[in-house]
Amino acid sequence: MCFGSLREDVEHELKHPTQPVPNVPPPVPHATKPAPLPTRSPHGPHKITETAIDVFLYSQQENGEMGGIGYWQTANAYHAIVLHETYAGQRVLFNRILPAMDKIASRVPHFINEFNDDTLWWAHCLLAIHPFVIGTPRQRWVNENLHAIWNHVSRYQLPPARFLLPGMEKPDMGGAVMWTSRRDEEQVNSITTGLFAALSARLAVLFYSGTALPSGSEQQKTAHRYIAAAEAGLGWILRECYRERDKVVLDGVMLRSGKRNNWTFTYTTAVTISSMVALATSYLAIPSYHKEAYAESKISRACDLAQASMRREQWVEPSTGILTEKGAYGRGSHDPWQNNDSVAFKSVLIRALCELRQTLTRDYDFGRFRDVRQEIDRFVETQFKALQERNTNGRGQYGPWWDGPFEAPTGHSQLAILDVMAGAHCVGCR
Repeated sequence: MCFGSLREDVEHELKHPTQPVPNVPPPVPHATKPAPLPTRSPHGPHKITETAIDVFLYSQQENGEMGGIGYWQTANAYHAIVLHETYAGQRVLFNRILPAMDKIASRVPHFINEFNDDTLWWAHCLLAIHPFVIGTPRQRWVNENLHAIWNHVSRYQLPPARFLLPGMEKPDMGGAVMWTSRRDEEQVNSITTGLFAALSARLAVLFYSGTALPSGSEQQKTAHRYIAAAEAGLGWILRECYRERDKVVLDGVMLRSGKRNNWTFTYTTAVTISSMVALATSYLAIPSYHKEAYAESKISRACDLAQASMRREQWVEPSTGILTEKGAYGRGSHDPWQNNDSVAFKSVLIRALCELRQTLTRDYDFGRFRDVRQEIDRFVETQFKALQERNTNGRGQYGPWWDGPFEAPTGHSQLAILDVMAGAHCVGCR
């Protein structure tokens, strides 16, 4: 079964009506040219990764969004570029993102639309930006948007015992987050819920640290509220969407019928890994939650999912170790020139693996955890090398097939490789 076409029917066509999109263009004059960039380092992967990002940004539109990929994927693209700057230890490209986001926020206040997952992708982009703006006037802008998003989406997190579905082993839908804010919405899914859980846990740490304030005694109270929301969301995913045998996360549940959407995309598992990492971090960062055993159990489970993801034959070619996720968008069953959200699902897995890797390096540099970190390093490096050897024209453009051959680069195929470019710096590719 081709899961990619199912997702397109259920989600892509609702959110982003199909329209022809040109290939990522070569450098062309702009009506308004971006400011000259600082000199790039000729050493390591910088030239490769920054060229790929430059090519992608040639499709940046006057309204701040990226041509051809839609609203939520623009958030993913900007998030990946900010992560590239984080891992590379630079700000070369960072200042090309904020002006674009200003334009978007002027049209879509606080980045909130009717799709809660769309809104949450923007929240995670803002979280990545936050360390760059601490102590600057931009910090308040980032904080206000994060607060507005959390307050909005939290209204759509189901309380315990709200929906008790017949025929389910543990039928309490408490903790799940509705896919949209529509009055008649009936879908709860692991993507929206996992994104909200991870946002909640990250905000708990920011509030407690004083970089996303209320003040005084409210600090700890608010942090606890966020952690409770994160725990409820992750708890629902593990109860209703997690297949222990395969260490994989399913898509979601239809509330009226109780029907499960059993699609297994890379990004559903990836977002769950991210929420586990975020919760573990919050447990260690906030004194009243300083429970190392709780944190380690979350990290251990995240490692289970990560290792299974890097070895899952439906996603990764066994002979090469290259991530292809052919069921979502694969060579032989899809046309290379189509712009389709599912081209870039697998990039979110690379992002989550790098998040886990950073946490393992900082807090768990021992035993089995060190082995997992090294496996992540090898996996990300394999993807980076595969893109250079099999899937590029050598001018910074990349097609949809990570295992090759290079053909028909599009906005989505260029988007999909941005997290690999960031990951190359995370794991220290040469």
